[in-house]
Amino acid sequence: MSKKRLLELDIMRGIAFLFVVLQHTVGGFSYRDDIGINDFYISKLLYVVAKSGVPIFVFLSAVALLYRYNDKLDLKDFYIKKIKFLFLPFALWSIYRLKATGTPIDSSLIWRILSGDAQYHLWYMSMIIRIYLYFPLIYFLNKHIKKQKRNTKIVIFLLLTICYIIIDDINISGIMTNFFFTNPSDQQVRFMNNSPLNYCYYFILGAFVVNDYEKIKQAIINNKYKLLLAYVILQGYEYYIELGGNLTDTFKTINNYLPVHAVCMNLLILLLLVGCSYVEISFVYLSTILKFISRYSFPAYLIHVSILNDLTFKMAITNQLSCSVKFWCIGVVKSIVICWALSYLPFSKYFLGCKTKLNIDKIKNISQKDVIDEWKNILYNRISKA
Repeated sequence: MSKKRLLELDIMRGIAFLFVVLQHTVGGFSYRDDIGINDFYISKLLYVVAKSGVPIFVFLSAVALLYRYNDKLDLKDFYIKKIKFLFLPFALWSIYRLKATGTPIDSSLIWRILSGDAQYHLWYMSMIIRIYLYFPLIYFLNKHIKKQKRNTKIVIFLLLTICYIIIDDINISGIMTNFFFTNPSDQQVRFMNNSPLNYCYYFILGAFVVNDYEKIKQAIINNKYKLLLAYVILQGYEYYIELGGNLTDTFKTINNYLPVHAVCMNLLILLLLVGCSYVEISFVYLSTILKFISRYSFPAYLIHVSILNDLTFKMAITNQLSCSVKFWCIGVVKSIVICWALSYLPFSKYFLGCKTKLNIDKIKNISQKDVIDEWKNILYNRISKA
């Protein structure tokens, strides 16, 4: 029996994709020296909010995986699916980009793929693939955690938060690089820098949310104004820093000992979870669009940077924010539409990672039926004339 689909997660995934592309368009625009003061403030605000794109994706990965495999995990089936529909599209796109840029395909190819070296945004794939690789261990630990009482779960979450702070503070990527490699290549250093530990806090949040999904959603609704106030304060703090504000000694202490960015992102994720549930019920057209974007968000993520790069040669880029927003809109639409169109090709699921729209077996059956009917008509006409 299939589980009820959590449609609010699809809407969140669509928003996360929009945020990622926004970060790569308006975010880059915000660093220009020749923009107006108003455009500067607005673009910086959009940029700090759009930074939540990757944390949302990681959170959704945790919720989707643990929700789907709540009862049973077939290791063989799990890894086969992830190799076919996650790693294979990523590897094929990486090889294509390396060839397109004239990078020699040599013995470093494997590390170039694994490190996401083919394009700057593919670091995310380098990181998330390892989360899927470790998932059986995560699944085993989660099975024991979800059996615990509420207070025990809270204590575990706080302990993991402390662990995250320590990991973030000690440069775990550098330590692990020196441990595993004597003379690491640039790709190996990049691979280790893309450690899942840097984003594990959002996966942990997803695990704790999915274990008490409805209760936590209700708790968010009951405390939405408090959570919103906390988010606005922390996001305002991050906005202030992004604008070039100086930290006082007190703020430096807070910044050093609390994962301000991670907490801010977690608050936004929780608020979005409830907000997307409301959108799914109350805004049919908007939710339909976001769910459509969500369906192709993975392949669109892979290709969107190439789409944006191509647009830079075809569009007149000005120092106006409106131009950057237009750039973002076209990049989103073009990425999604291309992936949607490609999904009608045979076997597209192996290079897109999402369902193929074209049903080959159905077409074969239709073709065979048409041929048989045609022959029946010919025979009938022959017999009639005889």
